[in-house]
Amino acid sequence: MKASIIFDREMRRILKTETSETLLYVQDQFLERNRSSYMGFFDDFLFEYGVISLNAIPIDGTHKYMPYVNCMDDNIFGEAKGCTDLSVKGLSLAACQKVIVHYIIDHLKRLDLSVLKEWKARVSLS
Repeated sequence: MKASIIFDREMRRILKTETSETLLYVQDQFLERNRSSYMGFFDDFLFEYGVISLNAIPIDGTHKYMPYVNCMDDNIFGEAKGCTDLSVKGLSLAACQKVIVHYIIDHLKRLDLSVLKEWKARVSLS
């Protein structure tokens, strides 16, 4: 199964039950932007907040992958600039997609909606 399908299914499954103001805002943004997949949406949406990419790279000589986040110096999640592994061991590509989804959800749930809106206003003034 394609990584984007796994990502989207897991994201939809989790978002169905979430009621945090921030995650409801993110769902509204998804609908407003008329995107067909959550994977594509989050690529664009999180880039606006200093997250360059969330992905998985193959580990040489294995059939395993390492999920990671790559951030700008100034990012909404407070991560260090550059790539940060999201697992301590290699995973299947399907498992990586689920780790990435949970990373996004967990980090967005910690943010107050005002932080997202203030960030957006600050960046648009730059």
